[in-house]
Amino acid sequence: MLAKTQPAFRDCVEAELRKNPSFKGGKVTLTATVGSSGTVKAATFDRKDLNRNSPVGTCIRDRAKGMVFSAFAGEDVDLEIPLVLSKSM
Repeated sequence: MLAKTQPAFRDCVEAELRKNPSFKGGKVTLTATVGSSGTVKAATFDRKDLNRNSPVGTCIRDRAKGMVFSAFAGEDVDLEIPLVLSKSM
């Protein structure tokens, strides 16, 4: 699933770099809350600057919310996804 989404995440970073060449990116953790239906209910970063009005943060969170996993029984699950936001992502 993540391998299919990685190009979409990369597109977000590359768009940010075109608008803001000084964007540093770096290592972040994206936490995706997956409901029992397999859909992502929420996505947040471990960095406040990416959770606020950050275009690249919003783009990646929106793409993460489009991921669909296999349905399962039980409570929601938080998936921690390590990312390195850089041009060669």
